[in-house]
Amino acid sequence: MRGAAMSERHFRLVVAGGEGDGDEPDRLRAQAYAGFIARRDGAELLGSDDSACAALLDRLSAAGLAFRERSEDGSARVIHVARPQTAERFANGASEPWPSALVKKLGKTVRRTPGALFRFPQEEGGDAIHVFITDWSPCPAACALAVHAEHPAAAGVEDGFTGRFVRHPLTGDLLPVLVADWVKPAFGTGAVLVNPAHDRVDLAYARRIGLPIRFALAPEGFDGEPDGWIAPPLIKAGRSVRTGFYDGLDIHEATSTYFDVLAARGLAERHEDVRLPAAEIARIEPDGSLMPSEALRVAAALAAAGDASRPTLVLSAAAARSSAAALAPLLADLDLAPRVIALGAVERTATLEDEAGARAIAIAARPDQPAVVRKDQLDQVRRFAELHERLGGADGAAAVEGLPSGPLRQSIAAGDPAGAFKALYALQKDLAAAETPDPSALAAYRTGCRVLLGG
Repeated sequence: MRGAAMSERHFRLVVAGGEGDGDEPDRLRAQAYAGFIARRDGAELLGSDDSACAALLDRLSAAGLAFRERSEDGSARVIHVARPQTAERFANGASEPWPSALVKKLGKTVRRTPGALFRFPQEEGGDAIHVFITDWSPCPAACALAVHAEHPAAAGVEDGFTGRFVRHPLTGDLLPVLVADWVKPAFGTGAVLVNPAHDRVDLAYARRIGLPIRFALAPEGFDGEPDGWIAPPLIKAGRSVRTGFYDGLDIHEATSTYFDVLAARGLAERHEDVRLPAAEIARIEPDGSLMPSEALRVAAALAAAGDASRPTLVLSAAAARSSAAALAPLLADLDLAPRVIALGAVERTATLEDEAGARAIAIAARPDQPAVVRKDQLDQVRRFAELHERLGGADGAAAVEGLPSGPLRQSIAAGDPAGAFKALYALQKDLAAAETPDPSALAAYRTGCRVLLGG
């Protein structure tokens, strides 16, 4: 029988090796380890092409999880905006199936913003537009709603007026719905109440496109005389003006009064916006070609694996430092939870220039330990390769189940390439020293070589 670790078969493997210029050693280790596990378990190594990535982007976009941010040159970056519940999960330290260090790192990036959700009924019916607001003390003076280009209310408009109006929930005023490139889907609901007299960003936008700049707050004693006219923006100061029933309230009274009125109408509720930073998962070039990130490629491969068996993700140290921060929330939003094997980093003290270097990386340490590649290890790997040729390579290798009990089988079962190579090297030296190699030992050697090294 196979060892306990070998009895749990994982039929699909995906590699996240890292995509930076300096990630090659870690990438080599991840690819080598994935090959070892695939040969041990008879697993299939999965990848993904651009069409699979494009299909996954369509799926994410339809779910309101992926958005395009266009550039002036005609290109666009595609970002993933994780669900609030996904952000909450990482903030609470739920680590399965990820390394705890990665989860802790992600948890520190979660942003919590207290505020309220206001509902703006559409003039012609349909679903109200929800807007997350942090300061609504000047809300009676709002002149518009702005949404990002992929918000449902944008109705296919990429910039400017959508042709829609909403009712201000406090006053009943009609506000135009505009598409603006400065509205970010990664904050709140992707819709913003535009209040130019009381917000710097809104003021700049209003001046650029010609929106009215009205005041709902004014300094104490303001009487409308020209010498006392207010220079916008007036932020979180003064008392309410031109609000009818609500004139004369200070900003704290205005905040509580407006909320209470709207909550009683069923048009407002307290809300905390919990967000992870948006992550770039692809770029679209001006000619329309798709440039997927490693996170998107890995997610597409795992999504293609289906539910027949739980796939395994081999995560290099380079990927853990970089793309995993985008990959982990993406997989959580897709309800994908692969078994993750996180590899230690490659730490070299020798130059890796040939096949021996790649093999030395593969067998330098247990998967969770740093792989320190020294010159003496390279020399050992080269000697092993020379003896291997003398013994006829891995021709005639049997199935891994045929390995006899002992250190070689135990190390392979445990997924320990360093231990397996140590046992294999000892067996090789015994075979090379024998005048007539023992057939069963030679068969075990060839099987070990095939599983560990691929030949």
